[in-house]
Amino acid sequence: MKKVIILLNIVFISISLAGCKPFLKGRTEIDDLTFIKVIAFDKPKKGNIRVTASAKNVSLQTGGSGSSQPSKSINITADGKTVFDAIRRLNLFSEKKPFFGHTEYILISEQMAKHGLLECIDFISRDHELRLNSRIYIVKGMTAQDFLEKSGKGEYFISDRLSHLEVASDTLSLSTKVPLAEAMFILDKPYLSLYIPSVEMKKSLQKSEKGKMDIYLDGFAIFNGDKFIKFLNHNEVRGLTWLRNLNEGGIIVVKDKKGENISLEIMASRTKIEPLIMKNDKLKATITIDITTNLDEIFGHKDIFNKSDLEFIEKAQNETVKKMVMGAIQEAQKTEQDFIGIGSHFYQKHPTVWEKYEKDWGKRLSKIDFVVRVDSNIMRTYQLNEPTRNGGN
Repeated sequence: MKKVIILLNIVFISISLAGCKPFLKGRTEIDDLTFIKVIAFDKPKKGNIRVTASAKNVSLQTGGSGSSQPSKSINITADGKTVFDAIRRLNLFSEKKPFFGHTEYILISEQMAKHGLLECIDFISRDHELRLNSRIYIVKGMTAQDFLEKSGKGEYFISDRLSHLEVASDTLSLSTKVPLAEAMFILDKPYLSLYIPSVEMKKSLQKSEKGKMDIYLDGFAIFNGDKFIKFLNHNEVRGLTWLRNLNEGGIIVVKDKKGENISLEIMASRTKIEPLIMKNDKLKATITIDITTNLDEIFGHKDIFNKSDLEFIEKAQNETVKKMVMGAIQEAQKTEQDFIGIGSHFYQKHPTVWEKYEKDWGKRLSKIDFVVRVDSNIMRTYQLNEPTRNGGN
C-alpha cells in the first residue's frame, strides 16, 4: 500500500509540472515584469480615476547622438471606476506586467486631492506590493499624468530627481518627506490635519537648459480630513518645520543695524512644546526654540564683530524665526486644522482628560494662547574676522 501511495504522488507531481502553465499560480518571470517606480493619480472630469505608472527606460543607450532625446521613462495610463479597476487595466497597455513592489513615490494631482485621498490611500495601504514607506506628493498646477510626461523629457528619471531634491531640501528645511505610513497615521487621528509636500513644474533657471522645465519641491498642501484645502506659503512652511522639530538646516537672513543683509546658517535646532490646561478650561502652549547658527555672509562694511552688534543680530534672528512660527500657528488657528501637531502634545501630557477636548479640537485650537520663545546663539564666523571692505571705511 505504501508503494502505491508513493507511485501516485510521483504521477501527480509529474502531471502538475508538465505543460506550459506554471505550477505556482501568479508566478511571473522577472523578464516579463515592468518595475514601476512612480505611480500617479488623477480625477478626470468624467468621474473615473486615472492611474499613470512610470518605470525607468532601461533600454536607453548612452553615447548615442540624435536630434531628439529619448524619454527617460516608460509611462502607462489607464482609467477605471476605482483605483483597483484602473490599475488592473494598466495590463492592457503594457507589454510586460506592471510590478509595484519597487514603487518609491506616489503623486496625487491637486484636483484628485480636492476630491479626497481615501480612494487612493485605501487601495495603496491594502495592496501587497506597494510599500508603506513610499513617499507622497501633491502635484501643483497640472495633472499628475502631465507632470510625469514632462518630467520624463528631462536629464534625470523622475524618481532620481525627486530623491536628489529631498536631500537638498532637508538642508534648507523648505520641505520634508511624508511616507505613506505617516499619512495613514495622521488620517486615523481625527484631531490632526494631514500635511503633504507639494511638487511643481517650472522653467529651469539654468542657462544651459533654457526653455526646459524642471521639478521643484514647493512647500506643503494641508487638508481637512482627506480633502485638500490650501497650500502654505514660504514662511508658513518654515514655521511648520520648526513646530514639528523637522528643521535640519537652512539659511536665516536678517538685517544689521545699518539695514544690510546678513546670512546665518542653522547648525542645530531644538523645539520644545509645553501644553498647559489653565483655569476655566483655557488652553495654553509655550513653545521654546533653541537655535545655533554660524555667520556666513555680511553685505555691509561696518565691523559687526563686537558684543553689541552680535547681540543685535541674535535678537533679529530670534524675531525672524518667531515670525515664521507664528505664521504657521495663525494659519492653523484660522483654518481650525491642526497640521502643526499641537493636539498630540496635549494628548501625551494630559491623557486622562484628552477625550473632553478631542471632540471639538479644531475650535479649541483656534482659541489656544500660544507663547513663542526663541533663544539663538551665533557659534562661529568661519574665516570672517571682519567684513570685506571694497575700499571704503
